[in-house]
Amino acid sequence: MQLFGDMDPEQVGFMIGFAIGIILVSVVPAVIILTLGISKQKTGLGIGGFFACLFGGFLLGILLSGPLFGLFLWLILKKPQPQVPHDGGYPPPNQYPPQNQYPPQNNQFPPPQNDLPPYHNGDSR
Repeated sequence: MQLFGDMDPEQVGFMIGFAIGIILVSVVPAVIILTLGISKQKTGLGIGGFFACLFGGFLLGILLSGPLFGLFLWLILKKPQPQVPHDGGYPPPNQYPPQNQYPPQNNQFPPPQNDLPPYHNGDSR
């Protein structure tokens, strides 16, 4: 009994098995990376990983699709999520000055300085 001796690329069964193998090796990891990237709010990495795994699987099979899957999986899970401002970019309410400081009291302004030179408009009088 020969295990792979009778395999002929011209046979229909060989082509069906080859197509199923490509789908399993390239499309399934690509879809996993895409859905994980979208669910983690990293759509760019998800789409990039999808196409990288898809084309890598078609080119070299599991030899390229597997490492690309691992790389994009690591990038999606380890990269910190984008920071979204909580309120349109305004500082949190505890960073605003207290309301009792508006309008400022007279004692909060510095005293006027009288040691400034007199205004000179160009006249020599």
